[in-house]
Amino acid sequence: MKSTNWLACVFLCLLLAAGAAYGQGVGTSGGINGTVVDPTGAALEKATVRAVETSKGIQHSATTGNGGEYRFSGLPPATYSVTVQSPGFAPEVQKAVVVTLGETVTVDFQLKLSGVSDQVDVIEIPRNSPAVDTERSSQS
Repeated sequence: MKSTNWLACVFLCLLLAAGAAYGQGVGTSGGINGTVVDPTGAALEKATVRAVETSKGIQHSATTGNGGEYRFSGLPPATYSVTVQSPGFAPEVQKAVVVTLGETVTVDFQLKLSGVSDQVDVIEIPRNSPAVDTERSSQS
């Protein structure tokens, strides 16, 4: 009878220890995912997404896939600043994204077209006027 009680006690202790050990491995990190689209709602492929842990400055980078999706997994719990950039579009920033244990936060972006900063003026020169006036020797 004594050995049966002892075996039951050992089995119960192992069962409780296994549950505690399993709990240690689950939820030790979090993640951020989302979709990046243009103003029309079309998915943006190959956009650069950067998540920066604001307290430590640690950077994580990803690139969007065919459907405009990105994913950061295995992130330590912290507050992040998420930035998206793509050629031809203005960069977007989402600050104060809080990642907690075992949670995946969804942060979607709709990028706006970047403003045109260069202007080219085309002036038509009449065909009959010479490019150099060989008749005059003065400057104007």
